[in-house]
Amino acid sequence: MRLPPFIAVLCCVTPLATAQNQKYCEPPAETRALLRAAGPQYTTADLDYKEIHQLRRNGLNELVAKQPNDFWIRRAWIEASKDIGGVVSDELVADLKQKAETNPTDIEARFLYATSLIGRQTPDAIRLFESV
Repeated sequence: MRLPPFIAVLCCVTPLATAQNQKYCEPPAETRALLRAAGPQYTTADLDYKEIHQLRRNGLNELVAKQPNDFWIRRAWIEASKDIGGVVSDELVADLKQKAETNPTDIEARFLYATSLIGRQTPDAIRLFESV
């Protein structure tokens, strides 16, 4: 069963919004600036969706290579890695699952893994979000 997009978004946002640690409420100003500079986010007259998506993904790939442990950059990178159906690749899911299982107390790893499950194993994603 696939959840409506607004429900999936609520599942992603609620754990962050209610987190006791303020670092999960929004990215620091420096990270926000890096994310904005990573590439365009919206379609323009000059670029269509696919071109914008590819530019953004390329920019985020570079950011992840430079700052592989930044939660906000990795989260944006996962979102940009989704295909047109809103699903990330099997390889990315497997990588995030391995990181979450290797570090079961790492809430960032578990949250990022749960994010990768939205649209493919949404009930499992919800269970993981609830445990974070």
